[in-house]
Amino acid sequence: MLRYFVVLFAFAFVGGFGAFAAWTTNATPPAQAQADGVVALTGGGGARIATAAQLLTDGRAQRLLVSGVNPKTTAEDIRALAGAEAALFDCCVDLGRRATSTIGNAHEVAEWAREHGYTSLIVVTSDFHMPRSLIELRSVAEGVELIAYPVRANASGAYPWWRDPTTLRRLSLEYVKFVVILVRETVKGDPAAADR
Repeated sequence: MLRYFVVLFAFAFVGGFGAFAAWTTNATPPAQAQADGVVALTGGGGARIATAAQLLTDGRAQRLLVSGVNPKTTAEDIRALAGAEAALFDCCVDLGRRATSTIGNAHEVAEWAREHGYTSLIVVTSDFHMPRSLIELRSVAEGVELIAYPVRANASGAYPWWRDPTTLRRLSLEYVKFVVILVRETVKGDPAAADR
């Protein structure tokens, strides 16, 4: 009986990984995303910040939060990555420096949304990081509509993900983290979390 359970679990885990990898590597941002605010979760270079700043520039949101900024990184460094005009950056971009993890990002974003009275957010992060980020955000930002705006991690798209060792390792590690967080939310007994 134990053997069957192990085999069933292995098939489910591998099948889940395949679905996770296919979704993340093929995810595309919505064409007409619009929300109260836009948030960029730092990491993986400046593409996330530049993408979020462009959404702000295009009038898709009122303000931008860059969450998880390293304390040693200056506002000018972030502005350079964002490529935003100084006037827009000074008036409408907030830098969150407390978060050091994805769950830290979630708390920082939720607090920022409450402070500004925002009920909808465009979430900008790498495609592989998006599923776990949304779960963490939903667990602490109840009542806030989250619009996923994934940034492609493998911009060149030179290889299918299963043939690129770096992408395969990154997806595998992220999938394990995703499953752990999904189990945590389900065990908490929140029906909404279980549905997700």
